[in-house]
Amino acid sequence: MTTIVKRTLTGIVYVASVIAAIYINPIICMVYFFAIALVGLYEFYHNSKKKDIHPNIILGFLLAVATYAIIAFCYSCNETLIYSLLALIIVVSILIFIIELYKKTTTAFTNISYTFLGVIYVVVPLALTNVIVLIEGYFTPMILMSVFIFAWCNDTFAYLTGMKLGKHKLFERISPKKTWQG
Repeated sequence: MTTIVKRTLTGIVYVASVIAAIYINPIICMVYFFAIALVGLYEFYHNSKKKDIHPNIILGFLLAVATYAIIAFCYSCNETLIYSLLALIIVVSILIFIIELYKKTTTAFTNISYTFLGVIYVVVPLALTNVIVLIEGYFTPMILMSVFIFAWCNDTFAYLTGMKLGKHKLFERISPKKTWQG
């Protein structure tokens, strides 16, 4: 099977699951993107370990859950829950620093940075999908769907253009086949 066929089939499954998650109802959408966020965070932390960086995975996931919840529920929860989640975020953040600084390692600040970076880079954007789909508390899936359609079209045409016209590599060590033309 060629690369383009594999990418197309994978893309079809992915697109179908995203469309279904967005349009069924806001709870399914929230759970779907939460699952994607956790898988993405796991992947981020796993890849960090390959570079001999050791983020605090347990506290990172706890921070991720609290961060996702506070963003996803910002329109629909009472103040007590929001304040409780905010307190949890503060406590977990302090614990990440304390635990890592008391370890006997030379990469404490790098580990702390990657613990937070995983949450900021992976979880926050996916949590914000809930804000987009629930504009002012009303379920508006078309706005979020528009964001995905624009991103998919851009990526698809960049990929196809890069395959046909790409001659000058962009960042070979990061993405070996990506070109300036794409």
